Amino acid sequence: LDRDSLRPDLSLHPKIHLVCVQPYERARALMMAMYIAVQPHAPGPLSDHMNPLKLYVYRSLGLPVISSAVANIDDLTDGVTIAHDIGHWLAALSQAEQSLWSKGRPHLSDDLRQQLSWDRRADEMMRCLSARIIAMSG
Repeated sequence: LDRDSLRPDLSLHPKIHLVCVQPYERARALMMAMYIAVQPHAPGPLSDHMNPLKLYVYRSLGLPVISSAVANIDDLTDGVTIAHDIGHWLAALSQAEQSLWSKGRPHLSDDLRQQLSWDRRADEMMRCLSARIIAMSG
């Protein structure tokens, strides 16, 4: 993402900070300083087939997230507001800010954290692959 190609009116807003690609160590520190995370995506073939890993990072850090309606986020909708148009985006941002100040960061429950762990996901992939191999060989 090239900062010069971004809409200049967004970068002038005092509550919006646009940053480009960052090294891993710095990216996590930047996210810890965020109040609200956004995941805007235009609908299309790429968004329809992506796995929004950034969403998992945002939620693991206790950030409320506002996202476009994209595929593959059904298992992590707790703490995520889906915005369908600009009016909904603005309302969701306002609501997330108010909730943050009154309730604090919405951390993942231990059950959900375990359910979404990489170990659990790897086990599920291995079960699917094993079942497929058995079905093909039988």
